Amino acid sequence: MARIFFSDFLSNDIDRCNTTVNAYRNGDCEIVEGYVKNFAPMPEGEHAQESFDIDGIYFEYSENSHAKPHGGVIRNGTYL
Repeated sequence: MARIFFSDFLSNDIDRCNTTVNAYRNGDCEIVEGYVKNFAPMPEGEHAQESFDIDGIYFEYSENSHAKPHGGVIRNGTYL
């Protein structure tokens, strides 16, 4: 069972990566850069979305190893 779960998990990550790379190569994505504003971190010990704006574009993501309680680097004023 663990192998099936792992292979499904890995397969989903590979599919997401391929989708992102193909969108970039085909010019089907936008690139935004600037300073992080309105950063809303995930509270320590909770499961929640983190979110922020860059140049008026809203981003959010779910808990992962890049979230603030896990040492994430996104903060207000960070240039991304």
